Amino acid sequence: MRRVSYQYAGRTTRRRDRRLELPLLKVEVGGLVFDCVDWSMGGLCLNGIHPHLRPEAEVQMTFSGLRSGVRRSGRTLARVVRIDRRKNQTAFEFVGLPDDAFAALEGLITGLDH
Repeated sequence: MRRVSYQYAGRTTRRRDRRLELPLLKVEVGGLVFDCVDWSMGGLCLNGIHPHLRPEAEVQMTFSGLRSGVRRSGRTLARVVRIDRRKNQTAFEFVGLPDDAFAALEGLITGLDH
């Protein structure tokens, strides 16, 4: 799979997918709601740490965001990739993103309905 390198603030990050900060996503994981730091079609990073999750844990999550006056949302399985206690962030990768969740994220990126 192709990887893309982005450099910002003097640091290079290797990612498969371009990360977005906007539109802002709200994400529900295990009964708690978090704001997204950034997200892509491959995963997301949350502002906060769920007290019951550990790296490699798989969990169902629900996300929603607003673009062009339309709220889009989806539900998917995700795996915890990293917990950064210093930054108070949790990173996830999507596991088998369902078509409807993919379409919701794509709509948040493009602002278009399919």
